[in-house]
Amino acid sequence: MSFEFGLSPVPTPSNRAFVRYFLGDFADVSNIKFKAKSDVINFSNLSANTGFTRDKLLEMGFTSGQTVFVRIFGESFISNNWEDPTSGLEVFPNINPNTVAAVSFIVPN
Repeated sequence: MSFEFGLSPVPTPSNRAFVRYFLGDFADVSNIKFKAKSDVINFSNLSANTGFTRDKLLEMGFTSGQTVFVRIFGESFISNNWEDPTSGLEVFPNINPNTVAAVSFIVPN
């Protein structure tokens, strides 16, 4: 599964962009409500190809034929995410809350 998207401002080798994907089997997937997340991914231009292989999706806990929803968020170079000991939720303080609607795909067989 590969993704095509635009970033603003356009990343360059000297002004890179950093993003993180959040995935779930629910349409309201977010940086607060997710089943799986990617590592921080960085781009130096808009021609980078990203996504997930079937094996990676299975490793994340999804199954063949399952509908998966994904959202992309801006992130910092080094994430300082942590787990809130009270709620048990993973917190991402550097996530840019401005994002796009989730898109969905079906995990290949």
